[in-house]
Amino acid sequence: MSKLKNVYLHILIFVVIYIEFGYQMVVSAALPGRIRMLILLVATFPLLFMIKSISHSSIALISYLLGLILLNSVRDASLENSILLFIPIFIGFLIASSVKFLDLVKIFNSVIIFLAAFSLVTFLISLLFPNIIASLPSLGQVYNSSASMHNAIFSVCISNSETVRNYGITWEPGAFSILLCLSLFSLLAFEEKPSKIKLAIIIVALITTFSTMGYFAMAGILLAFSLKRRGTNNKIRNYAFLLLGLFALLIMVLPSSITDVVFKKLSGLFLEGKDVAYTTQARLNAIIYPFDAFWSSPIIGVGYDNFSIINKELCDGVATNTILNWFASMGLLLGIPCTCAYMKFAVMNAKAAKINFLGRIIIVITAILLISTESLLRISLIYVLMFYATKQKDLI
Repeated sequence: MSKLKNVYLHILIFVVIYIEFGYQMVVSAALPGRIRMLILLVATFPLLFMIKSISHSSIALISYLLGLILLNSVRDASLENSILLFIPIFIGFLIASSVKFLDLVKIFNSVIIFLAAFSLVTFLISLLFPNIIASLPSLGQVYNSSASMHNAIFSVCISNSETVRNYGITWEPGAFSILLCLSLFSLLAFEEKPSKIKLAIIIVALITTFSTMGYFAMAGILLAFSLKRRGTNNKIRNYAFLLLGLFALLIMVLPSSITDVVFKKLSGLFLEGKDVAYTTQARLNAIIYPFDAFWSSPIIGVGYDNFSIINKELCDGVATNTILNWFASMGLLLGIPCTCAYMKFAVMNAKAAKINFLGRIIIVITAILLISTESLLRISLIYVLMFYATKQKDLI
């Protein structure tokens, strides 16, 4: 890869993450959605000249999804929503068709490790010198609380909050943990001798998100790699055993004031009424109402416009289960191909990492969990993974 292309791809990956995950873009809405999509299209335009070949299965999938979204736009009142849904799908297709998988993995890890390291510095400042954080440019209040968010350039920091969590650059710690977990997996899977420093940065950043999903996903990844086939790479398996043990020990020794932040939302999960924490109820609503929508029209779904209304009015704007959202918005016609492609990508990665059968099952479960608490319906990252799965039988 030429130096120019390498620099361009690093900038592109950062821009995509910043536009699609960045707190300033997603929550503060510094730019309208249409402008953000336009920036992404302009940023990815050079990829058109880097495409050497496109697999028939990739063409078939992008054509199918385009046709499905066009048909859905007929019943929806807003053509704009259909366009905004198709753009991240097209970007995913473009990236997967023009960049070699392992090249993208290296660049993605490089960007995420930088963001993770930067976030740890600002997180430490938040704990030790909160006045410095409070003096940074404000991004507004956090929901209806008295806490406020501040712009630290490559991360955002919360102040005046009971709990300080690591948001990284993203709209929410859970979103940051998705990026970190993907980086953790790829470091263990595709680096012959993974750097201890890189692993430490990613894992410590994950721990400081205090994300329930992030903790379970990290545990799943480490457990799966501890089940690597013997003789393939004992060092990585030993790393995974060690990290898993240290993580379990950390959970046991941390004070309840910290562990409650992670696990309190699970309390009352099977209870009704006021005993259920707000975040728990929000996660339940993100399952109940989209599933009801899917069940009312299982083949074609309720349409993207109607799903948006359900999300806003019944799910308080946080319908966070990506897989259910696929099925709710356009039924089996969208849900099956997207879910199958994503699951195929997870299996292919586990196979490439030489993880045994039980470990592969754990990776698949972890992959499902990873997109079950954040909505990636209009995030190109999920479609990048899907189109890599359709390109070829093996990733490497």
